[in-house]
Amino acid sequence: MVRVAIPVFGGRISNRLDCSERFVLATVDAGRVASRESIRWVRTGPTSLITLLIDMGVDVLICNGITGFISRRLARTGIRVIPWVSGDADTVLDRFARGQLPGDDTSSETENTAGWDAGGNGRHHS
Repeated sequence: MVRVAIPVFGGRISNRLDCSERFVLATVDAGRVASRESIRWVRTGPTSLITLLIDMGVDVLICNGITGFISRRLARTGIRVIPWVSGDADTVLDRFARGQLPGDDTSSETENTAGWDAGGNGRHHS
């Protein structure tokens, strides 16, 4: 089982992790989303965000924009970050569960996630 967090704004992945006030927190097991819930976060700084993710038992963070500071700190905690992903959060989560998200090491795709958008067909944008 893998615990996945995705910062959201209006059902889509938030443009910036540190500006998000809500997360989808899901458990992925055997290629499917076993559970999902919405978590509210009161923004008080990057350290509280990192603590929240650790306390929720997050293994993977799928996000769009992320600061270098947060990315490095999460790497030190063992939380895997899949950055620069945009689109509908549920679509991205379902694709991650099936191993179809570029940048996920369980994916059969080898391309970079930079500019990846789950809108429609999951195209890369330059």
